[in-house]
Amino acid sequence: MSTVTCHVEDGLASIVMDDGKANAMDPVFFGRLNAALDQAQAAEARLVIISGREGIFSGGLNVKLLPTLAPEQLIEMVTEFGRTMTRVYTFPLPAVAAMTGHTIAGGCQLAFCCDRRYWVEGPWRMQMNEMLTGMMFPSWMVNIFQRTVPIPYHMEMLLHAHTYSPAEALQKGLIHGLAPKGGDVAALARESCVDLTILNQRAYAASKKLIRAGEAEAALARMTAEVEEFFKG
Repeated sequence: MSTVTCHVEDGLASIVMDDGKANAMDPVFFGRLNAALDQAQAAEARLVIISGREGIFSGGLNVKLLPTLAPEQLIEMVTEFGRTMTRVYTFPLPAVAAMTGHTIAGGCQLAFCCDRRYWVEGPWRMQMNEMLTGMMFPSWMVNIFQRTVPIPYHMEMLLHAHTYSPAEALQKGLIHGLAPKGGDVAALARESCVDLTILNQRAYAASKKLIRAGEAEAALARMTAEVEEFFKG
């Protein structure tokens, strides 16, 4: 069962994903993540930190569920995935990913929807593995990665399914900081993002919408047709 909780204190919203397993994404997960974002927004938090449990940030979409879905259900699920990730990408509050372990596929997408990313040293991997599992990249996802991943690594990350260690991710600028092995990556994210907490919230929200929302929503509008063509074609 997907579990996503939100705790708000002193202007910090801590959203924690912990299903005891891989933090797999499914319709229940999307509902709970959206509810947590609603809570952070209603509380007028100044910073949102999204983390997982020790050893796993998220393994992405629930691959055990996907083969059991009828085509219409599958399309509905990946559509909700796109809507939820786009919401994080355009969220009116600064959002930061505290990557507590493995960050795969949809988990990687969630991390790159955030303003900044912090990881913890360990035997973890970060990978966009869709080219190995037979999934496509819809326009909304391409749009986000083109604007958040350094240009030299677009091909290896998206089309070549390259696997990154924490050290390589830091070296290539995919993350903004690295906590030591066994360290508290959420604390590192909080301490490193104090500058985001002093931003004018109204100006930030309006400007982020202008910078990101137009292209993101246009790309999202193409998703249903793209997904239907891929899965039914």
